[in-house]
Amino acid sequence: MDSASEQIRKLEQRLKSLLGEENVMWDEVNAVERDLRFLQGNIERQTSDSPYAAEDAAIAMMESAAKRQKH
Repeated sequence: MDSASEQIRKLEQRLKSLLGEENVMWDEVNAVERDLRFLQGNIERQTSDSPYAAEDAAIAMMESAAKRQKH
């Protein structure tokens, strides 16, 4: 099984590929972004004792949603 870092790298490549297509499949983009945020959040929680981790994750989700609305 791939490490979380390797999975994140693969998801980032997949996201870049999806966004580069002529006809963007937004359902798939959203699913990849969700999985990516989940893995990144897990790593952050494991490496940080920050009480603000949930807030940081919420901000990241809002920023991602704002980017999608611009397209």
